[in-house]
Amino acid sequence: MFMEDLRPWKYYKDILSINYDYLIQNNYNILLFDLDNTILNNRETVVSNDIINLFNNLKRMGFTVLIVSNALPGRVQNVAKVLGVKGYGLAFKPFIKKIYKIKQAKKFNIENMVVIGDQLFTDIKAAKKLGIKSILVDPIDVYEPFITVFNRGRENDLINRGDYYE
Repeated sequence: MFMEDLRPWKYYKDILSINYDYLIQNNYNILLFDLDNTILNNRETVVSNDIINLFNNLKRMGFTVLIVSNALPGRVQNVAKVLGVKGYGLAFKPFIKKIYKIKQAKKFNIENMVVIGDQLFTDIKAAKKLGIKSILVDPIDVYEPFITVFNRGRENDLINRGDYYE
């Protein structure tokens, strides 16, 4: 069972499975994607055509799409450039300072924002702290940096992945 401050708004298998029509129809038009194990696995540098097509479709649908990641800025910028979106690295999620600064600078309304990521203790928790809707997806790969392995163990105590898909 989830602790309330970690319960995502919605839960999908991956970013390709999300019901983006529902989001845009309900005025959730600002998407903040995590990078590692949400868009790409931690070791990949080449973005797949499926993901490039997804991001192109999202922009055509009217979404504002950003990457907000704890990854190093160079990695985030490389992927963001390929996807034609803005990217922000070293976000230090679950701390909210970077997301809050982006929200303020871009004059975003929290009511229109959705954070999409693969980790309860970073992505979902940051969204919850700001009152932003969140979508949890399964991680792309089992390979994780040490701190993420630690967090995954804690996550597994709270959720059986796959049990909550939309």
